[in-house]
Amino acid sequence: MPDRDGVCCGGDVVAAHIRWGSGAGMGQKPSDSLTVPLCFMHHGYQHQKGELYFWGDKLQEAKDLARGIYNASREDAINLVFTLRGML
Repeated sequence: MPDRDGVCCGGDVVAAHIRWGSGAGMGQKPSDSLTVPLCFMHHGYQHQKGELYFWGDKLQEAKDLARGIYNASREDAINLVFTLRGML
């Protein structure tokens, strides 16, 4: 991944799981294939406001992007991560 602060909005990057529609129950972590890199601030906002509010009409796009990052080569994953940056 490129520099840690170049992905989202300039903060440290943390793994943010997309739980909505993942099939994970209460207290269960969704698959790593549904994980996107977000800065600490956006990750907290995702939890505070809820995923449907945070992602809005881009929820499916975020899930597809997460799966793409999970299955991509390192170089392709870097390009997909910068696609996420444009969504926020």
